[in-house]
Amino acid sequence: HNVIVGRLYIGGCSLERHCKEYAEGTKNYVYYKSTENRWKTVSKNAGILDGIKDEPWDIITIQEVSNHSGTYDTYQAWAPKLISIIRKEALNPQASIVWHMTWAYASNSNHVAFPLYDRDQDKMYNAILDCVKRSRTDFNVPIVIPSGYAVQIARGPRLNNEDRVP
Repeated sequence: HNVIVGRLYIGGCSLERHCKEYAEGTKNYVYYKSTENRWKTVSKNAGILDGIKDEPWDIITIQEVSNHSGTYDTYQAWAPKLISIIRKEALNPQASIVWHMTWAYASNSNHVAFPLYDRDQDKMYNAILDCVKRSRTDFNVPIVIPSGYAVQIARGPRLNNEDRVP
């Protein structure tokens, strides 16, 4: 069977912004969809409901923006609201909500938010890991796509950051 995948995109979009986009009914997302194993742009002016209600999705993933991905206060404030929106609006009431774990910045990153983690990749990674672990229980999101974990493993001695690549 063909897999259908949809992606609502606003670069740097936080949990908070997703909730506000819903509340205000704005159309600031780009909505991409793959129905025949290739991506197509459905709309460059989509709202959150355009994606949620387009299909009876089996899985809906959520994530926090990278700069807040290790700050649990943002999860507490906004994840329950976003999950509630999804539960209310999804065509498939049995859809699984899955957490997409973001990854820590490279150790030589110049990202404006990296000072929040003292420019320490391990500190950022551990903060993200803690937030994701707590979210699994606190918000009943037991499934995690461990992208952040995979990236951290890939940053081992051989594939670490630019300063360590042979």
